[in-house]
Amino acid sequence: MLAEYHVGNRTRLYEKLTAGSLVAVFSGENTWKTGDEDYMFFADRNFVYLTGLKTSRQAVLLATKEADGSVHEQVYILPSDAYAERWTGARVKPREAEEISGISDIRFVDAFERDFKALAVSGRYEKLYLEMSVLSMTD
Repeated sequence: MLAEYHVGNRTRLYEKLTAGSLVAVFSGENTWKTGDEDYMFFADRNFVYLTGLKTSRQAVLLATKEADGSVHEQVYILPSDAYAERWTGARVKPREAEEISGISDIRFVDAFERDFKALAVSGRYEKLYLEMSVLSMTD
């Protein structure tokens, strides 16, 4: 799909947000395991709808809507690791992530926690929206 499709999906989401909103959408993790089986991973459908990134484990979309109505967005992906990719498959590269999602601010997941904490405690955001998978009703 074209990046414009995913840009449009995010634009419609951002239009519904009030100023002072912080949004984090996670790609999910492979939770379908039994004993000796490991099922193929597929990213959370909401994450794919907003970014187009289908193969990235542990990826996050982080977006803010400022008081002036402007929106800033980043995608956090796993860094390249040739050894790990031999076993888990190729990881999306920053340039590919930008081409697919239409988001130019691509960062690595090790920066997410720091960036998220800084935004969350900044006092600029009144609302926090999280899209996370629930494994069971007790999670």
